[in-house]
Amino acid sequence: MVGSGALLLIVCLRLFQLTHAFPHTQHFIARASSGCGKEPFLPGLTQYRGIKSSGKDRSYSFHLPSSYDASKPYPVVFGFHGSSSIGTFFELDTKMSQERYSGDKIMIYPNGIGGSWAGPTYHTGSSVAEDVQFVKDVLEEVKSNLCVDEDNVFGAG
Repeated sequence: MVGSGALLLIVCLRLFQLTHAFPHTQHFIARASSGCGKEPFLPGLTQYRGIKSSGKDRSYSFHLPSSYDASKPYPVVFGFHGSSSIGTFFELDTKMSQERYSGDKIMIYPNGIGGSWAGPTYHTGSSVAEDVQFVKDVLEEVKSNLCVDEDNVFGAG
């Protein structure tokens, strides 16, 4: 029979082993953005924003879960539309803002210039570097206004 003091020592040693055997456990704790604590306007409805990026007027929309909690960091998913389209069509076609898909995520739908993104020869509205900067600028704006889990930012499209 192990005494209570010995049992406590065994538990403490085991916890020490686990925390040192798995040094990446800090990634299980969400790294929250500066927007945490700020109450949003109309969660559950898609909202539209304009932003100046690389000297150009750009736009995006975002959708928060209807149960959005300003104290809880949320993963972010960017939904990138295809050519000859806009973010709104991507949102509607994929239904990614429906609660069953994004009930615990912040969805962002950026708009390419002229209905497309840099890369194809027919696109002359922006460079790859400008489009990348635009996505960075959108993410920074969202992080400053909403509670974002900075370690969980994804893209689809």
